[in-house]
Amino acid sequence: MRCLHGRGRACPRCHGRPLDDVAYAHLLGLYLGDGHIVRCRNDVFQLSLFCGDAYPGLIEEAAAVMAGVMPASSVSRRRRRGCTEVKSYSTHWPCLFPQHGPGMKHTREIKLADWQPRYMFKNESADILALCGQGLDLLGVAWRYNNRNELSVARREAVELLDAHVGAKY
Repeated sequence: MRCLHGRGRACPRCHGRPLDDVAYAHLLGLYLGDGHIVRCRNDVFQLSLFCGDAYPGLIEEAAAVMAGVMPASSVSRRRRRGCTEVKSYSTHWPCLFPQHGPGMKHTREIKLADWQPRYMFKNESADILALCGQGLDLLGVAWRYNNRNELSVARREAVELLDAHVGAKY
């Protein structure tokens, strides 16, 4: 995808800046669940996530992953009735969320772009993670540890190969 906005070098999709895959996967889930993107003035977009006040940890997680994905953009919080809106402005939010479009998400088809699918496997048992890694190795699927209790399959070729073995995840 070519950058629609030409400004800055903050976008991982447009400018090749490294993308924190774990933070992005979390942010994508939050966006698809309780978020939206709105076009503001000068082709700047506002990404908003709505987090129930009963879950203050979620509010902080949402702010942290938003900042991790787009570190050049500040993140703010706005109290609403029963929830907190966590939001950030960037010209590049639509680059990272191609699911953005007119109307409400539940009224239009939502699909992951080719670059978005990833497999994440999380387990507290190092032995179980090792078995998963060994199985992926036997299939020739490239994988890596994200942290001590999570591994991911994220490269396009690896995702396609795993899809061929287990079926596409949608």
